[in-house]
Amino acid sequence: MNNTKNQSLKIGKISTVVEATFNSAFAIRPDIYFLQEDLDRLASTYPERYLRLLEEYIQIIQSPDLVCYCKEEMFYIYFRLYAQKGRFRVLGIRILLKGKPNVWAFDGLREYKNEDLAWLEQKAVIKRVDTKLKRGRKKKSK
Repeated sequence: MNNTKNQSLKIGKISTVVEATFNSAFAIRPDIYFLQEDLDRLASTYPERYLRLLEEYIQIIQSPDLVCYCKEEMFYIYFRLYAQKGRFRVLGIRILLKGKPNVWAFDGLREYKNEDLAWLEQKAVIKRVDTKLKRGRKKKSK
């Protein structure tokens, strides 16, 4: 039996903030993995910078600006908004169930244009995520 977790790199978890945003309830907070074949493809495509790209992917998962959830097709997309040359770019990392046994895993990164987001909104829910909530609030001193 092929164990997906043993041949993968854990890159994060579906946070309690994301769970609360979409009223999802997991028995345990699911880990998110970068599967071995995806790691191999990233390293062979970008040998000089694949580690830096992997760090960027992890940052997007840890602190997304928006998250999309499609209950019917069981996927999430974690979005980061970037201001570049006077316009916004929207990059999204798609996370879905993959492997045997099924785990939440990286399925790709791409730039989303307005028409892509409009199409996504027809089949899924896209919401702003307040990542400050997951860091907790400082107690006020008396």
